[in-house]
Amino acid sequence: MAGVKVTPLGTTIADCLRTLPMPAGLAVADSALRDHGLTREDLARFVQAQPRARGSRQALQTIGWADGRSENGGESVARGIMIELGFCVPELQVLVGDPAHPGCEFRVDYVWETSVGRLIFGELDGAAKYADRGGTGEKVSGKALLAERRRESRLTLCNASIMRFSFEEAKNRPFFRALLERYGVPRRTTSTDIPRDFAV
Repeated sequence: MAGVKVTPLGTTIADCLRTLPMPAGLAVADSALRDHGLTREDLARFVQAQPRARGSRQALQTIGWADGRSENGGESVARGIMIELGFCVPELQVLVGDPAHPGCEFRVDYVWETSVGRLIFGELDGAAKYADRGGTGEKVSGKALLAERRRESRLTLCNASIMRFSFEEAKNRPFFRALLERYGVPRRTTSTDIPRDFAV
């Protein structure tokens, strides 16, 4: 690239997974699956090309949690923090029918089902979704805010709790742990909830 030497994609991914904290590494792994059409087996092979390299065990564990359905890096990092805090892994980017308009659907960032069958919807809020696309800077769009309020009012018809949080709140681990607990997000309780080192 313009005379600049770069490492091959597989080597770069493996190095990132070995050296980054798990939540950030998860964002790399999710992106590799989502944006490059790779599989978890591909990622594991990249890491296993240097099996004795420091951090390889962490890299394989991270691959075990990877999911290409994650929409962006922020969602991946937040999910990684949830995992490190011991909570169950949510379903990602779930389509939920609009009870008021059959045939219409909303996409929800995270979904958990509790032991009593109650749903919890998790939504990572970012300024971008409310930005005025026609303007400049961080101007908030009233139209976007109104659409989001309507969307949320429809989601409440699903008899689900709706937990909204920002990326900064997710990075504040004591706060985020308390928030997840207050909403009743289930914790992982058995070894089957924890992936083994990913290997092919």
